[in-house]
Amino acid sequence: MKNMILTIFIVLAATAAVYPCSAIVLKKDSRIFLAKNFDWTYREGVIIKNLRGTSKIAYYTHSGKQARWTSQYGSVTFNQNGKEMPYGGMNEKGLVVEMLWLESTRYNTHEEKQYVNELEWIQYQLDNYKLIRSN
Repeated sequence: MKNMILTIFIVLAATAAVYPCSAIVLKKDSRIFLAKNFDWTYREGVIIKNLRGTSKIAYYTHSGKQARWTSQYGSVTFNQNGKEMPYGGMNEKGLVVEMLWLESTRYNTHEEKQYVNELEWIQYQLDNYKLIRSN
């Protein structure tokens, strides 16, 4: 109980000075629960249904080649910046991908490689993978 109170105090103290987002996963038996908060400066968001078999082209933001793919799986996503730019979602196979923000993150772009931006990467994973394996 003492550890729980200390943890809650630390979380409340840390969130008072910043705009964090958090995600937690709880597992019980064969059930998995995901919770996420999203403290962001934008107001409304939309839920979008993404169909399988849809041809996609990455949004052009850097020099180099835009990635192209066709979605293998349908998904439902939470978007604030428009279609194909989700902050998170779940595909028809049950794969869930969520974005957490870190202001100091830098992305390595290289002209010879195909690329997607950080939000399209979420959609790309939901479109193409039914699970993620960890070693």
